[in-house]
Amino acid sequence: MDQWRGENAVVTGAGSGIGAATTLELLRHGVNVVGLDIQSARLEKLENSLEDDTKTPTTIPDGIRRGIFYPKTCDITDERAVQDVFGWVDAELGGVSVLVNNAGIIMRSSLLDGTLKDWKFLMNINVLAQCVCSREAYRSISKNNSILYGHIVQINSIGGHSITPYYAHKMYNASKTAITVLCEGLRHEISLVNSKIKVSVSSVMY
Repeated sequence: MDQWRGENAVVTGAGSGIGAATTLELLRHGVNVVGLDIQSARLEKLENSLEDDTKTPTTIPDGIRRGIFYPKTCDITDERAVQDVFGWVDAELGGVSVLVNNAGIIMRSSLLDGTLKDWKFLMNINVLAQCVCSREAYRSISKNNSILYGHIVQINSIGGHSITPYYAHKMYNASKTAITVLCEGLRHEISLVNSKIKVSVSSVMY
């Protein structure tokens, strides 16, 4: 983590759960975090929970300068909104070094009687939005970062590696399996263009 001190990370779904925990840990290690969440109240709550010295670059006893938190309300299924955020990071902060693709939902919708609306909603958030964020991170890292090369981290699920036994969770299962395949695909395509950006996947829970 030390190599990213002073660099900029984008964390999606930063307002709660794994996203909030990741944001706090990055800040503690001196990484600036642009936290994205569709719910502005969650971001506000997270920002208010931060100690004053995590909001500004203050040196703490171990000598690490705290990162700065930049909350951004963003619907990651809106491609234009995502591009605007990454454009802001490029213009105002000098670009992205790390992306943590954490945002996602779990939804019960059976293959037998579920609706196309629900299936599209789930796939848009869990799959397509991650692809858009990864693409924009790749562009930003490639344009702005010539030393550390960058890192894209996908938060996945054990549901991306095996069939779920739960009724009405198969479309969610499929979305997470897609992430497993797309992570390998992203890593492969990055290598084909001779980029040194790293791609990691963490399947931490269902």
